[in-house]
Order: sequence, then structure tokens, then C-alpha cells
Amino acid sequence: MSLVDFIKKNLRVPVWLTTLIVIIMIVMFSLMINQARVKESAEQYGKQYMTIAKGTATGIDDLFDSVEKSLIILSRHHSGTMRSSMRETYIDLEGKIDFLAISDREGKVIEAYPETFHDDILKNISRSSVFIKLIQDIKKTGKTRVSSLISVDLKAGNGQGKKYTMVIIGVPEFDLNRRYAGIVYAALSPSSVVERYIKITKTDLPCDAIIADDTGTVLSIH
Repeated sequence: MSLVDFIKKNLRVPVWLTTLIVIIMIVMFSLMINQARVKESAEQYGKQYMTIAKGTATGIDDLFDSVEKSLIILSRHHSGTMRSSMRETYIDLEGKIDFLAISDREGKVIEAYPETFHDDILKNISRSSVFIKLIQDIKKTGKTRVSSLISVDLKAGNGQGKKYTMVIIGVPEFDLNRRYAGIVYAALSPSSVVERYIKITKTDLPCDAIIADDTGTVLSIH
């Protein structure tokens, strides 16, 4: 008797074992298909969320660009009409900023708008190490700079404290001889950025939205 005939005669595979093998193969095949679908679905959601994030980032970039352009124009044309020029710039920006201010070459505030903005906040900002660094960078480079997050405390008349957080956009101001004469700057609060750009996308995002600056410092989480 040949070996093949012996195997056929003596090593018969039970029907239940054959059935079990088929079932296992079907389950494994199903799992492979399911994993492929999950991966494809995750990639699609990832692309969707990336599109939303990029669109939001573009909107925030446009916000900063519009504020920068307005500050540059103000730095060149405010002389002699400082108050009215600042008011027009503030109105044109349509609530995008908290306040405008102009400082001389020593960093002393010359003018601020709106007038209702608290003087103590301006004083605290001017003493902030982040703001001082911003002025130094602008003076050194002669270019627009954006600060890291600035946080200042203000005590109200009843003794209760209130914290203000903001980012400062500053542009240099030059005299007629192109010498550094100070800076024109505006404050943007992270909360206003969130209100304008983040909240409208939160319904499409099942996760936290994080705003960070170009150094990776987290400015806001929502």
C-alpha cells in the first residue's frame, strides 16, 4: 500500500473539524475586512478634521494680517490726527481687537483707544517681560512682531481681582528720517478669537481645539 493510500484510509478529517476550520477562516477574513474599513474610516475623519483645522487656521491668519495692515497704515498717518485716526482704525477692525495704543521710543504710552480701556491694564502690560521683549524685537528688526500670551491682573474697586489675557501685535513707527520712534500696537484676546473662529467649528469636532503660537506655546484650549 502506498503512503498516499494509507493517509487517505487512516487519517480522515472529521466533518466537525472541517467546519470549524472554515468558520475560523471566515471570522479571520471578516476581521481583516473590518480592520481595513476602520482604518479607511479613520483616515477619512482625519482628513475631514484636518480640513476644518486648516480652514480655521487660515481665518485666524487673516485676522492677524488685517490687524497688522491696519496698524501699519495707522503708524504712517496718525501724526496730527492721532485720536481720530485711532478711532477710525478701531471701528474699521469691527471688534477684532480689545484696544489700540501708541508708545514712544522709550516704551511710554502716548495714546490709547478706546478711552474706556483701563489705564492700570496698560501700565501692567508695559511692565510685562513679554511686552518688553516685544518692543526690543521690534526696535531691533524694524518689523512687525506678535507677542506670546500676556496675562495681567486688575483689582477692582471692591478688591476683587480680574485677569486679562491677550496677545499683542506691534508694528514699528519711524520719524521722517526713518529713525525708530516707537510702536503702534493692538491687543487681541484669545477669547475673542475663540468666539469668532473656534466655536463655530466645535460642532464638527469631537475633540478639543487648541490654539498655539509659532513656538508651540498653548494659548487656549476649548
